[in-house]
Amino acid sequence: MPDIPGGTSGREFTVVGVPGLTPPEWREIGKRIAGQRQLVNGHASRQMWAVGDWLLQGEDDVFTHLNRRGVRELAAEITGYSTHTLAMAVSVARRVRPDVRVDGLSWWHHLLVGKLPAEEQERWLCRAAEEVWSVKTMRERLRAASVIAGSRTRQPDRLVTQLTRWTRAEMSDGAVSRLHEWWRREMDGVLTPSREDASRHTA
Repeated sequence: MPDIPGGTSGREFTVVGVPGLTPPEWREIGKRIAGQRQLVNGHASRQMWAVGDWLLQGEDDVFTHLNRRGVRELAAEITGYSTHTLAMAVSVARRVRPDVRVDGLSWWHHLLVGKLPAEEQERWLCRAAEEVWSVKTMRERLRAASVIAGSRTRQPDRLVTQLTRWTRAEMSDGAVSRLHEWWRREMDGVLTPSREDASRHTA
């Protein structure tokens, strides 16, 4: 088993920079990440990154013989997360590279710049950190610059915390439906999936 940064005390696992994971190792890391679910208070963004980066490595490196849907279904079995929560986490992880991410900003801040080129992502994220923008303020600045469309989403930190704590079994059908609708709005307003991503996701 490779040395994986993070643990119970750090409340974070990551597979970034861990090459050559085997399927059993990848599964074990997923179980460990899922085990942090009840410890995410104040660390929900870290949990979303951990889940997203773990799933990204599963899709791109560990299970290259499977399409993305298959890997996400496997990840759902391992972690208990819904496939939709997993798709959200990996979508942002895929679009915002680790070297572009800004420590101190939430996962939601990074979601907002997901459709931009890496250089633009970095510029907006650094500005948000330097000027201590809330998610609401950053969204307003991006909208003013015609970078993203409007959105009616409220209380993003609370929503991300709920996503990282809920298993699929704990979500009602109504909650899943609302989650799908929310993510559809966010994708329409923020992220435009690449043709390759869309084809592999539905393959």
